Parts: sequence; C-alpha cells; structure tokens
Amino acid sequence: MSQPTATRTFVFTDIEGSTRRWQADEAGMSAALMRHDALVRSAIESHGGQVFKTVGDAFYAAFEHAPDGVAAAVALQLALAAEDWAASGVAVAPLRVRAAVHVGEAEARGGDWYGRSLNRVARLLAVGHGGQVLLSGTAEALVVDALPPGIALRDLGRHRLKDLLDPEQVFQVLAPGLVSEFPALDSVGGHPNNLPAQPSALFGREADVASVRALLAAHRLVTLTGIGGTGKTRLALQVATEALEDRPDGAWFVDLSPLADPALVVQATAMALGLREDSGRSLEDTLVEHLAERRLLLVLDNCEHVLEEASRLADTLLRQAPGVRILATSRELLAAPGEHTWAVPPLEVPALPGASTAPEELAQMTQVASVRLFAERAAAHRPEFRLTLDNAAAVAGICNRLEGVPLALELAAARVRHLDPRAILHRLDDRFRLLTTGSRTAPSRQQTLRAALDWSHDLLDGPERALLRRLAVFRGGWTLAAAEAVCADQADETGCGLPADAVLDVLGRLVDKSLALVREGDDGGSRYGFLETIRQYARERLEEAGETSRLETRHLAHFEVLSDETERHRNASDSAAWLDRIDAEVDNLRAALDRVAAGDLPPELGFRLAGRLWSPWSVRRASSDELVTRAKALLARHAGAVSVNAHAMVAYAAGNAAGKAGRREDSITYRKEAFDLARACGDERLEAWCLNDLANFAASRGELVDAERHLLASLAIKEKLGLDWEVASSLKNLGWIASGAGDVEAMYGWMNRSVAAARRAGSKGVLSGALADLAYFMAMDGRLDEARLAVDEACRLAEASGDYRRQADAFEHAGLVALMDGRLAAARESWLRAMRRALLLRQHRMALLVHFARLAVRDGDHDRAARLAGASGMDRSPVTIFGPHPRERADREADLTHARATLGEVAWDRAFGEGQAMKGEESFLYALAMPAEQGESVTAGLAMDGI
Repeated sequence: MSQPTATRTFVFTDIEGSTRRWQADEAGMSAALMRHDALVRSAIESHGGQVFKTVGDAFYAAFEHAPDGVAAAVALQLALAAEDWAASGVAVAPLRVRAAVHVGEAEARGGDWYGRSLNRVARLLAVGHGGQVLLSGTAEALVVDALPPGIALRDLGRHRLKDLLDPEQVFQVLAPGLVSEFPALDSVGGHPNNLPAQPSALFGREADVASVRALLAAHRLVTLTGIGGTGKTRLALQVATEALEDRPDGAWFVDLSPLADPALVVQATAMALGLREDSGRSLEDTLVEHLAERRLLLVLDNCEHVLEEASRLADTLLRQAPGVRILATSRELLAAPGEHTWAVPPLEVPALPGASTAPEELAQMTQVASVRLFAERAAAHRPEFRLTLDNAAAVAGICNRLEGVPLALELAAARVRHLDPRAILHRLDDRFRLLTTGSRTAPSRQQTLRAALDWSHDLLDGPERALLRRLAVFRGGWTLAAAEAVCADQADETGCGLPADAVLDVLGRLVDKSLALVREGDDGGSRYGFLETIRQYARERLEEAGETSRLETRHLAHFEVLSDETERHRNASDSAAWLDRIDAEVDNLRAALDRVAAGDLPPELGFRLAGRLWSPWSVRRASSDELVTRAKALLARHAGAVSVNAHAMVAYAAGNAAGKAGRREDSITYRKEAFDLARACGDERLEAWCLNDLANFAASRGELVDAERHLLASLAIKEKLGLDWEVASSLKNLGWIASGAGDVEAMYGWMNRSVAAARRAGSKGVLSGALADLAYFMAMDGRLDEARLAVDEACRLAEASGDYRRQADAFEHAGLVALMDGRLAAARESWLRAMRRALLLRQHRMALLVHFARLAVRDGDHDRAARLAGASGMDRSPVTIFGPHPRERADREADLTHARATLGEVAWDRAFGEGQAMKGEESFLYALAMPAEQGESVTAGLAMDGI
C-alpha cells in the first residue's frame, strides 16, 4: 500500500548567522528565539499554512495554495522587521530571517512530508540572505497572475543549487517594507569553479562529507579510495561544492579517466584551469606559476591508471603552491608525501525485516541511505514506483545483497522498468551462487560489483551485448554517428546482426538500463559515454569476443574521415562547427594515435589522421608540444612503412606544431623534410604550403628577395590548383613583403587581390585576416574611415569563424584603428577582447601589453605605462618583417618617450624593471587593471570560452 502524495506549496525559513549569535549571547538568543517563533508561526497559520516541522530555528510549513504561501512569507518578514526587539526585552540585534517558497509533489507520512520537493526548497533557502524571500520557478509560475496587492517579483536568473541536477530559475519577492537589494545568491555558480552538474541527490553521505572536509581543513592532500562503483567521484564533487566558500580561488575538477598516456596529466590539469602553453616555457611551469599564489581546491579524479604521474604532480604542486589543496580519487593510494586517505564505504543497508513488514519498519527503512538511493533511482525509471509494505522486504534484500554499493544499486534499480523487486532479488540470488571465479583474496564488495555487472550483462539481448562491448573502443564518449560508423555490423559471432539503423534503438536501451550515459553536447546534440567501471567491464568483454583489433581499426578509420572532413572545411563558412567536433573528440583522437604508435593499427591511416590535426589543434585547445611528440613517435616507428605522401603530411604537422611551440630549429628541420617529400610524391598543395613557410623563415631573417621568390612559387601552385583561400593567404603575405620593402603601391595591390580571392573562396577566417591587415595599413596611412569599415567586417567574420588566432588578430587591429581615430574606450575594449583570445600566442600577448602601455600614456599614468612596457619584453623581442609598421613603431616610441621624459630616468627604469619581473598572468591581469584577487573571474571566463 503506497503512501499518499499531494502537491503543496512549501515555505521554509531560518535565521541567518544563528550559530554565531548563539555562541556570542546564548541567553539573549534564547529570548529572541521565543519571540521569533511566535511571529513566524502566527504569520504562517494566519494565512492557512501548517507548520509540520521545526529544526532549531528553522520552520517548515505547507500550504494548499501558492499565493497564500507567498503572502505568509512576506507577512513574517514584515513582522520581524517591525518588531521592537529592545521593547520585547531581547538584548540582541534584530534577527535576519531568510525564506524560500517552492511548489511540488511530496509524500505525507506521519504528520511529516517527504520527497524531492523538500530537498529543492531546502537548497533554495540555503542560497538566500537574511530578510530575503525567494521563489522557485515552479512557484513563480503559479503565483505570478495571483500575487497579493503591492507584491512583485524580480527574476534573479538560473542558479545551480547544491546536490541538485537541474538549475533553478530563482525569483525574489518585492513588497513595500521589505529590503530589496541583497548580495549575489550564494549558489554554486557564484564561486569560480568548473564543477560538473551533479547527476542526482547524494544519499547517506552527510557524515562522509563532513569527515572529508575536516581532513581537507587539516591536510593539503586527501585521497578518496575504494573500489569502482562506491561513489568516490560523487563524494568528491559534493565535498568540492561545499568547500567553495572556503576557497577564494574556487574548486576545479580534472577528469583523468580518458587519459591513456600519463604524460597528459599536466595538460589535463592545465586545461581544466583554462591555461595554455607559453612559448619557450613548459606547461608544467605555467601551471605551477598560475597556482603559486592561489587558494583553491583541485580535484584529481580517477588517478589509478596514471598513478605515478598524478602522484608526482600532486607532490610538485604541494611544494610550490602553498595555497592549493588537492582532493584525489583513486583505487590505490597516490603514495605522495603528506597524503591522507579516506576509504569510501558502501552505503548503509537496512536490517532485514521478518516475514511481513511492520509500518514502523517501513518508516525506518525510508531513512536508510541505500534504500533511499534504490527507491529514488527506481522511481526515475518507473514513476509510479513507491516503497511499500509489500515490496519492502525485497528492496531490503537487494540492498543487502549488493552491500550498499551505489553503482550496483543503480543497475538493479534500472530493472524496475521490467521486473518487480522480488524478481530482481531472485535473479541476484541465482547469480551470486554461480559467480565464484573471481579472486578469493579480493574484497567481497568487489566480487559483488562484478557479479552485478555480469548479471546486468546477462540480461541484455544479443544486439545490446554486442553494442555494449564495442562501445568500449571509444575514449571520452561518442556521438550516435560515431557509434553507427564504428560498431554497426551485419552479424557478430552469435549470428546476431547489428545494422547501422538499429544502433539508435539499441543505444537507447543501454541508456535506459543505466549502462550508458547521455548528455547534451556542446553542439546541442546528444553525446554518450560510460561510467569508467562499466567501460572497463565492456572492454574485457570486447577482448573476450576477439573483436578488439577490428573495432580499433574501424575507430581509427572513422576519426581519420572526421579529420579529413575538418581539413576540407578548414576555411569554409561552417569551419567553427567542424573545429567544435574536433574539440569534443580529443580523447578519441589521442586513443587512436596511441594505438598506431604502439604498432597495433594500420600506420597509413594513423599518419593521415595525425597529418591533418595540425590545423584544428593549432587554433584551438590542444598542446602544440603534444602534437610534436606524437608526430615524432609516429615517424620514429613507422616512417618506412607508409606512403611518401603520408610521411610528408606528418613531417609538415610536426614542423607547424614545433613552430607554434617556439621550437624553431625543429620547425625548420621538419618543414624542409616535408618540402622534399612533397616534391618527391607530387603533392603540389603540400609543396605550396612548405614554400609559404620557407618564405616566412626568409622574411624573419630580413631576406626579402628570397621570401618573395618562395611566395610567388607558392602562389603559382595555388592558382594552378584553384585554391582560392590559400591564394588569398599568399597574396596577403606578399603585401607584407612589399610593405617591408617600402613599396606602398605594390602592398595595396597585393592586399586588395587577397581580399578579392578570400571573398571568392567564401572563407570567413581568411577574409577576416585579409581585411584586418588591409585595415591596418589603411590606418597607418591615415585612411581611417576606410580602415574602420574594413576592420569592423573583419571582427564579425573572425567571431563567426571559430578561429581564436584570427579573432586575436582582428581585435588587435581594431584597437589600433580606434586608437589612431582617438577613440580610447573602443581601443581598450577591442584589446581586451583580443587578450581573451591571445592566451594561445605569446607574441600576441606581448604586443597587446605594448598597446595597453600606450593607453596608460594617454590616461596620464606614466608609471603604469613603464611597467607594461617592461612586461611586454619589448627590449628583448626582435622586430621582423611582419612586425609593426614604421608609422606604428614611431607612434609607439613617441608615446613611451613622452612617458619616460615625464617620469624621469630613475623612476622609469625602476617601473620598467618591475614590469620585467612580472610573470605569466600577473602581467595579463595588470594590463586589464584588475587586482589579483579578481583574477579568478577572468580565468573562469576564459575557461568558459573554451580557451
């Protein structure tokens, strides 16, 4: 017999800062609380509400009608505000009470209410401030047209609440006599972090969370250990969420589970913090420098397969970044100095009831964590599911047999869609008696989890089993299209077919059975994945079926096709969408390249994949150093086993990436090798690319005649092949050469031809670059109206292209045009936008610091100008043919000479030296006129931009 459910309006209240008040004045708070209780209860009951629970100073009330709940919340705030506490004999400051209102379904039981609606209103209350009344989106929808006179609502936006999956639209009640202005809500999103949304409420871990937080308060490295499926990651996320208020620089989550190469641990950590490599410096040095002065929590999740590197990095950070605390999850200890561990236990399980369950036993069971977890997940799969006197014994048996392991409970709960709890328990009994081949020395919980996974697998039909094991070939998730391309087959070894058009249905069934996960991808489509424990299990099944080599080859072929498509769309109108796809698949791309480098897969496909990745990886997030390392590994092992064309592609990729990473000699060596190979195999397009690069090298040495000769040869090939966007690039470079030679007429001729070719090609990125450079030269010549039109179009196109480098270029030029036009505010805004993208390129960042120095001169802040000039490294950076125009150089020198003369030599040298001593983000934040304590908001914004 199920418990009665009903929809009610719930109003929760509590006193802000009551614990501190009690500690300061226990007698005064005791008297104040009596008066508080009377006022709150009177307001609730006079508006038709029922107080069903009080906990300390908190009141929980239920109303039949939502407008009555809102009116009661307003009334109690007004009563508390109007109270003359001194006249009441209370010797404390006025009490500040916060209130929250939510409407939802709940179970009535024993004079109390239970259910997810109660969790939501409690979490909503926790983000508010004393004197404030908050409404959930559900409550607002029901009261907006029936508000009492004089009451209005203010939309505070969507907020993530602790422990809840879905963000909440929050509203504040406005009424005469109520305070209307408050600080920002204390929601998860109000603190710098990248913590993923938590997939569900956390059951039965309150004591564990408190214990782990206490450990973190006393020790800087805490590792959560336990078998797969105990909920280590979930517990870590909850601890991190609750620790946000203690860490001024936030909490940052690093998922190590997709990494096959331990060398990528540093890069994964840096990416989670929004950091990128800096030319001439290791990424680890950049990471350590970034964290050196910060107080934050770093969550290193799933360390067990990269244990040595995770331990080494943790030790390095603890020694060199004293404000950092690390919370790790691993099946094994990190064994790092200063490490303290917390073994994550299974959830509490209920006592087994007798032959029949008594009502009081049922009431006790509903408070047991494992039962609550099973019941909540079961209701998600079958909404009508309730814990009853009839099924309580079976549910208690399931929780005991699965020993409270959360993953096993979730898998069992998924079966409620098709089986009742008794049938589930019966199948568990059978399976446990049969599965006795595991290690006898392994913990019983580990054997139980294996049994649960085997049992779940045995309940799958043939196509479901085939798809489950084949999906294990992916790393970091997959799309439906990828699953269809890689996993579909006409028949497996059992004769069971899995055609491509059946994959969607079968994959949906795996999601329904909690064996696969689905979320919304960055492109708005669905992206699927595995819990790591299930992925490892599926991988074992794949190897047992003898399909590993075939599936890994198909996986490589699929992503080789994706890289080819991305290359062909590199400068098309939809290039940003293709770059996004490569971004999303970086873990799959790494897995495919790892398998090729290990000698397990056809090297020709792997070389073609690697050879095409230089472009998308160079304009987005992947490390150039990483691509150099991978290309070197491929060349060292397989160069003689692939076609000359494939060899040339990888050599070119290595040269391009080495150039981006500041490894000049490697870059020249590999590009010359690529040039010779391209000629040998007749790859004219690649030959043209190499000629373009050779021209750049010659120009950087001031060898303009050689540079022009190489560019003209490259241009001839590109025109012959009809490659309009590449023609535009060569024409633009010829314009720079002509400018360097002082031939203004030739420069404009080349530049105008470049713009025309880019328009024919329809490439937003290339056209943006051509227009930005043309605008630059126009501005230098005083043609400011034309320059402004050209650079505005360049910025719009760069934004649409998705190419961060093009965006940095366009916004930098837009700032220069604005500066020459006397629009200082516009120049500052453009350079700010450029700086947000220029983290990828050191030379951009250094140039921008000079621009900000010039702004400081215009602002009359000459000391600041000297610091920024020093931070830019301007006295150490040689000017190449692609450097500042003579007019810009002269204007810059005039500005800084004026500042130097105004300050005096001694003051200038002192400030300039202080600027030179700035490191990394320090100069970046200084340029933006932002104190260090505000830096987290900038870096968090950059991370949200995917930078």
